Amino acid sequence: MSKRGRPRKGNGGVYPRGDSQFWQVWYRDQKGEIQRESAGTTDQQEAERFLRDRLAARDEGRLSTVLNSKNLTFNQWTEWFLERRSKPSFRSEGTHQQNLNPSSS
Repeated sequence: MSKRGRPRKGNGGVYPRGDSQFWQVWYRDQKGEIQRESAGTTDQQEAERFLRDRLAARDEGRLSTVLNSKNLTFNQWTEWFLERRSKPSFRSEGTHQQNLNPSSS
């Protein structure tokens, strides 16, 4: 129930925003607070898929990780990538070395 005693209407939705070509989504996070964000697509079905992914992440307890990853700087992301996805067994040692020194290619 909401603060005013009425039942909440849904877990989320997709809507067009007047000043943007992209579809927007809204959903309730784990705390029940409404989150709004762009789906980053002009296709309504893709936006609905985006919303379903957000709701699944919320239900699985991964939503805060997903949202925090949107706030990474480029340097933070590259550090994460080089540490976790560039090394063997994801990539060969040669590819990892190229990722560390891209100017030597």
